[in-house]
Amino acid sequence: TIFIIFILICGSIYFHKDANDFVIGPIERMMNLVKELAKNPLTITIKTTHNTGGSGYETILLEQTLEKISQLLQVGFGAAGAEIIGKNMQSENTINPMIKGKKITAIYGFCDIRQFTDTTECLQEDVMVYVNKLGHIIHSTVHAFFGMANKNVGDAFLLSWKICDGLLPGFSHFLDQATEAQRIQANESIQCQIPDLHLDQQRPQVFAQHLQSPQHLSPTDMADAAICAFIQCQLNLQDENHHGSLTCYASYDAIIKRFGTNFFIQMGFGMHCGWAIESAIGSNLKIDATYLSPHVEMSDRLEASSKIFGAKINFSHWLIHLASPILKQKFLRPIAHISCDGVPVPFTIYTFDIFLPSNYQNLPNFPISKPSKSPQHSHTLFDYNHWHQDFSFVQAQMDPSFFSLFNSAFHSFLQGD
Repeated sequence: TIFIIFILICGSIYFHKDANDFVIGPIERMMNLVKELAKNPLTITIKTTHNTGGSGYETILLEQTLEKISQLLQVGFGAAGAEIIGKNMQSENTINPMIKGKKITAIYGFCDIRQFTDTTECLQEDVMVYVNKLGHIIHSTVHAFFGMANKNVGDAFLLSWKICDGLLPGFSHFLDQATEAQRIQANESIQCQIPDLHLDQQRPQVFAQHLQSPQHLSPTDMADAAICAFIQCQLNLQDENHHGSLTCYASYDAIIKRFGTNFFIQMGFGMHCGWAIESAIGSNLKIDATYLSPHVEMSDRLEASSKIFGAKINFSHWLIHLASPILKQKFLRPIAHISCDGVPVPFTIYTFDIFLPSNYQNLPNFPISKPSKSPQHSHTLFDYNHWHQDFSFVQAQMDPSFFSLFNSAFHSFLQGD
């Protein structure tokens, strides 16, 4: 009798363990996953680790499939589509992708591949690999600096760094003054949330120290990160042209015939901040989750102006005034003060000059550290000691007197001299 009772108890324990491992556990995790996606559509979804040896069980396969589908949703919709995913996950009715738009304030970056039409004719079928290589360089770098890829339009990419829902006083409209007092007030009143997707293991080791802190940045942090992202994109592009995955294109016969033996892949960059409507565009048959506003268009126009001014990276003065003052004071150069259609006030365009030494071995990174206690660098997470070294290295071939002389000449130009 005791032996039979022992067998029944052991059988019950093992049966309960198997039922929990292969049925109850996966179902509970799937329910939790759906709830997490409804609450935060950009949460990390690939979490399952199974040591049960039962990977062939239908419930576990279903759980893994649901995780992959949720990750595909995040890749397909992006940050702009998070609201669509969340609201439809919460709804018990039919799917409605055409939800009402939401006003946000964000930083928008637009970059364009130069000579794309001619390159497409030369590469033919290989053009998709070519574009995706460039997309990987841009997207991975922007992702490392807390940004999100939004729209891919063949030869161009739209990126974004969300600051807040609604308006950010001083930095949302073209008529805003964007003063230093407004920047300080914005940093004291607004916290920018970092999506969970930025906390995965793909982040470079240089950012590991910061990831121990809460998932929030100040608006100035976000502006600094966005500016550094585009500078790092330009550096990475230059490095890939010389030593990486883009060197192969210079040896294509069609490329040599069209461009000669010194083919070099180039991109232009434009960046601006302001309000936009975040929503879906299209119909119930096909939608694109993106941002619409004149401020998004401004980033495109700034990129286009890079061809006019001969500067590959262009920033609007609204963005520069939101960023840390040291950037404007020491590293960025104003190149134009212009008026254009659709913008009610004249504005200044800034650029960052890259003059890498010809014998460089490793590209600099712009590391993130704990927030500085210095009053000058309050509300910032960037390590300015490293910044000074890295920017100085990137501009090593610049004449030491060029920056001050140009700024003096630009000021005289504004005065009419």
